[in-house]
Amino acid sequence: MAKSYCKTLHGEESKLIFVAVVTKEGAGSYILHQDRSIGTDGAVKWNTVGRGATAAHATMDEAILAVDAGVKVAIKGGWRKPAGPAGFKPKPDAFSLKSLPAAKK
Repeated sequence: MAKSYCKTLHGEESKLIFVAVVTKEGAGSYILHQDRSIGTDGAVKWNTVGRGATAAHATMDEAILAVDAGVKVAIKGGWRKPAGPAGFKPKPDAFSLKSLPAAKK
């Protein structure tokens, strides 16, 4: 069983991160709200604005169901699932299991 579960939704300059985690008492869920900013070095930074919708659950399965239900509500409210990496093509494998590189001595 997984110890955590996470779903992310995006807005124009912000995102919601829905989280379910195992706790000593069973499981819990919460939502993080983050806004995007550009740092002085030009890098994109995500700043946590707040945490909310915290709930306790008897089991991790219940927490996951709560996260999925929250995602559906947020999508109806205008949040969207992140787009996949457009045009991403991984480099070809440098080796296989039959031809593993030798260990350095």
